[in-house]
Amino acid sequence: RFDTVQDVLVMCLVRLLACGSTPLSQRAAQILAEWIDAASPEIQSRMLDMSNALFQDLASRTLAGSYSVSEAPFACYEASQGNEKWLRDCIGDGEIAEPEQVAEAAGILTALCKFGPSEPWNNSMPPFRALVLRPFLPVICRESRKTLGPNLPSDGWAAYRHFDAFPQDSVMTLDIQADDVNLARERCVRQGFGGFTACEEQPGKFKIRFKAHAPDALAGSRVSSEGTTLHVRPRATLKSKGRSVKPQDVKYQAWQTWEGGLHVLRMATNDPNNAALCVREHNLHVALMVHDQHEQGWRDAWMLNTAAATRAFVVSMQVALNLVHAAGSAGLQAARYFVEQKLHCNC
Repeated sequence: RFDTVQDVLVMCLVRLLACGSTPLSQRAAQILAEWIDAASPEIQSRMLDMSNALFQDLASRTLAGSYSVSEAPFACYEASQGNEKWLRDCIGDGEIAEPEQVAEAAGILTALCKFGPSEPWNNSMPPFRALVLRPFLPVICRESRKTLGPNLPSDGWAAYRHFDAFPQDSVMTLDIQADDVNLARERCVRQGFGGFTACEEQPGKFKIRFKAHAPDALAGSRVSSEGTTLHVRPRATLKSKGRSVKPQDVKYQAWQTWEGGLHVLRMATNDPNNAALCVREHNLHVALMVHDQHEQGWRDAWMLNTAAATRAFVVSMQVALNLVHAAGSAGLQAARYFVEQKLHCNC
């Protein structure tokens, strides 16, 4: 809902981030960041609530084409150089994103990089710019495509066994018997929710937790959860009009989405509460250490010969530092884990 002319202008800037034109999307991001800095104290006090209104739809658009920070960086880099074998081997049965989807996600994430400093060694960030990036955290921090496995058909109800989505965000609960799942689905459609989770809390009795997020967001942001089944509503598949984009028409920008997401994480985790969410809900500290230990992670030879890899490694260490400074006990949790895994020695 747009209440003022300012609301309309701001939403126009947000939508321009996905316009497909790099100069225009980056300029829109720069203006949007400056508006956040110059907003009145009243608006800034509501910035966290506003972040969902501003960016939730845009974050959902990046789901299909983005490669999260949990993916192997070397494999993403090789895919962007025309060698997708590494990426396919790492993903296994998971979904390989279409080139045009990856290009859109790369454009959005690259534009958002304008919220922060251009130098990789500069980790300063205006506080409200960091705060508003929270809706992108579930996208960038989601589990690897290999762990997620293949997406189920979207033209009917999709049931993802042993998965949850947005575990902390349930709008309504319902207790049902084992054979009453259709009752929950009818309630979900009637209330306009995107889906729900079902967990057996007692033999034959299930707790239903309804989710207000869009079906695509639920399916794309699912996380492993033993004993939980994620039910996602059917959603319409829009047929593209005009000339279809073939793989050879678009460079496969897996690395651009991976690196762009990492830069957005660096900016977002400058906010201690965002950093705490990354530790507690997304285990980002664990994902960062995997890259230090996995053969498709930070290879010495790769970093010595590739400036992009060196730059991304520096940014990943800045993200690790931000996690150590996370609010509450999350910072201590991340610091202890890094010490146990000898990050300070290996890097």
